[in-house]
Amino acid sequence: MPRKIRVLFLCTGNSCRSIMAEAILRHHGAEQFLAFSAGTQPAGYVHPLATQALKDLNISTEHLASENLNQYLNREFDLVITLCDEAHSRCPNWPGIGLLVHWGLPDPTLLLGSDLIRQQAALALAQKLQARIQQLVRLPIETMPRQDLAIVLRQLSQL
Repeated sequence: MPRKIRVLFLCTGNSCRSIMAEAILRHHGAEQFLAFSAGTQPAGYVHPLATQALKDLNISTEHLASENLNQYLNREFDLVITLCDEAHSRCPNWPGIGLLVHWGLPDPTLLLGSDLIRQQAALALAQKLQARIQQLVRLPIETMPRQDLAIVLRQLSQL
């Protein structure tokens, strides 16, 4: 059995965007990928907007937790995807990173407005992540040259 591709999604708070990305990759890529998420300054909880958006997409929210990046610094990852500009700028360079890619996305938890507007924004973000991750899962990552993979992954940030 081939080794699974290890992916870490990184955000500042690890309460919404990176949590959703982790759950979505687990849902769509469980056979090929191991998904994790962490925060540079973790909130310590999974935001209800993330939980509801994932439920709306029929994606399990079990075993999701807001975790600190420090617990992953001694682990190897084939791919680290930052989802916010602050995490991208603060992402440490450790020997275990195979490829670092930035998919900057707005934080729906910071959106002002009614609960309905915030829930719609979180769902739209989850759908955007899902589209990107579904494309990621379809890539022949094991055989792609690293430079080509980096280009394609950056292009996915435009979806």
